[in-house]
Amino acid sequence: MQPTEVVIIGGGTVGEFATRSALGLGASVKVFDNSVARLRRLQNAVGNRVFTSVIQPKVLAIAIVTGK
Repeated sequence: MQPTEVVIIGGGTVGEFATRSALGLGASVKVFDNSVARLRRLQNAVGNRVFTSVIQPKVLAIAIVTGK
């Protein structure tokens, strides 16, 4: 069975908590935010187990609709 894919918009305090919770449940997590610094901080805080990207409408739409 493949892990659930979770898309989180925002890499701040709430986004980090949501990321940690989803990873703890075994999900594959993608986090989108406009701040590269915030995304780097998030990756350092939770490890490189999470995909991060600045918000690009096309990439975000694909992630939400298809989970890829």
